Amino acid sequence: MPNWKPTLVRLLSGYFFAAIAYYMIPALIVLNLTARNTEPALIGLLAACQPVGLLLALVLVEPLIARYDAYATFIGAFWLALGASLSFLLSEALLLWAAAVILIGVASGIYYVIAESWVALLCPPEQRGQIVSIFETIIGATSLLAPLILLLTGTSGWLPFVVAAILTGIGLRIFAPMQPPSGLHPTADSAALAGPQRLVHTLRQIGPMVLAAALLGGLYEAGIPAVLPPFSVQVGFSLALATLLVAVIGVGSLLQIPIGYLADRLAWPRLMLAATVLLVVASLLLPLALRFPAVLWLLGFVWGMLGGGLYTLAMIRIGATLRGMQLVQGTTVIFFAYIIGSIIGPVLGGIGLSFAPTYGLSIVFGGVGLAGLGVMVRANTQYMRRKRRRPIAVPKPPEG
Repeated sequence: MPNWKPTLVRLLSGYFFAAIAYYMIPALIVLNLTARNTEPALIGLLAACQPVGLLLALVLVEPLIARYDAYATFIGAFWLALGASLSFLLSEALLLWAAAVILIGVASGIYYVIAESWVALLCPPEQRGQIVSIFETIIGATSLLAPLILLLTGTSGWLPFVVAAILTGIGLRIFAPMQPPSGLHPTADSAALAGPQRLVHTLRQIGPMVLAAALLGGLYEAGIPAVLPPFSVQVGFSLALATLLVAVIGVGSLLQIPIGYLADRLAWPRLMLAATVLLVVASLLLPLALRFPAVLWLLGFVWGMLGGGLYTLAMIRIGATLRGMQLVQGTTVIFFAYIIGSIIGPVLGGIGLSFAPTYGLSIVFGGVGLAGLGVMVRANTQYMRRKRRRPIAVPKPPEG
């Protein structure tokens, strides 16, 4: 695509501001309601509204693109996020806030899927890993910047909500007007298939190995930070050090560019398998922290880097294999698998820590990682067998 670099820079920079606003909302809601002495159960329900919105977005994004085209849907999602951010100023009614949080989740999910698909379309094949990893690094950076902005704005009154709306508006201004990448439309093959058939066809092209990688990526990247602080306190860390440990995991998740660099030079199945093996080994080594607490710093860094790395590798693979609406659908499926992993990770970790405080986390995350590794090894074996069976095209001899 000619002049793809300016478009990519605009895409990455615009998304940067929008993502900060997205990550501000859940922390802002929880802290604001806590200061108002709201019931913890209600706070939890409102915090859960954003993932609900994300899941709704995954259902809506494909039909919206098919009807209105990708760019109109993308800009519409930004306007929706902007309006929802400002609606918090209208009233402190919890029902209104719940609706606004859901709408922000819907809008953010829609423009994330489209942005991720556009990044895949813009990437030259030889630089796909590096560019996708830069995009994922930007997302990780915004999740760390959002709490810092809340430290400056505070979490009460109108200011933090207005700042979130301004950040969304900056992203919208960067994108409007813009010449978007073309290509998010049904291909000849996919257009001939009905919705469920196209989904099955897309799932077959993605394969269980990539799906497992996305699921494990969400499980490790969200599950470990949720339960590692109480475990670290058990082994002698102070609350301040336990908080710093979570920050180390976050720093590890930012280091996606080296993974993207390797993805442009090495076979993708080997990288996925190697990352999963290292995650499992790190989980099984967790009991060492009972005798050597300093081990937790290294393990936290590995979990952050490679948990996010599995998701990055899954997105790189999707961008290399799918086009048109199948790219949108594939991005949606991978994102859905990641969300499911990020939901069950903290739950499983909490169960493991409750029933076996000493070895529970190692058993849970090591066991789930081994199960995922088994799925990936089996899928890779089948993939290699199919690759060997493909007939080699032999050119016909010249006639005459």
